[in-house]
Parts: sequence; structure tokens; C-alpha cells
Amino acid sequence: EETLGREILSGSRTLTIDKQTVHVKATVTDTQSMSAHADQGQLMDWLKVIKGVGKVFLTHGDDEPRQALAQKIKKDLAIRDIHLPRMREEVIL
Repeated sequence: EETLGREILSGSRTLTIDKQTVHVKATVTDTQSMSAHADQGQLMDWLKVIKGVGKVFLTHGDDEPRQALAQKIKKDLAIRDIHLPRMREEVIL
């Protein structure tokens, strides 16, 4: 949601990037059956072997799947400090 990629996928032929108008000349298709991203199980397997995790930032994906992953991390790994940043949100560490 609210990304340039989503705009292009939705059919926008003109975008504004850094205050410049960009014309989309590409043919865009969406493949729902394949993903290059790790799935929830792979992310959980990766995270559970990291010792001493104090805070997790879930920065990629739509809100609903990020919220589901946050709940699974809380339940299965007992990590309570999970942050789902919004677009353009800045976090001071």
C-alpha cells in the first residue's frame, strides 16, 4: 500500500519521484504464485536463533501480514517490543 510499486501495478502511467514527473513506459504484470521473499516460517526460523533480541522492526510488507507476523513473534518467541514503522517514519535508536 502507498508505494510507487503499488501505483505502477495499479496502472498509473505517470508518477512523481523527487518532485519530477516520470512516465511509466513498462509493461507490468503481477505474479501471485511465486515470491522471492522469505515466508513467515522462514523468518521465524531465522529470528529464533538470534540470541538477546530486544526489539524487532517489521519494515516490509502490507500492514495486515506485518501485524500477523508481529503477533506470531510475540506468541512463539516471547519478544514483546515489535515496531511496525509507517511510511517515512523516522526512528531514533
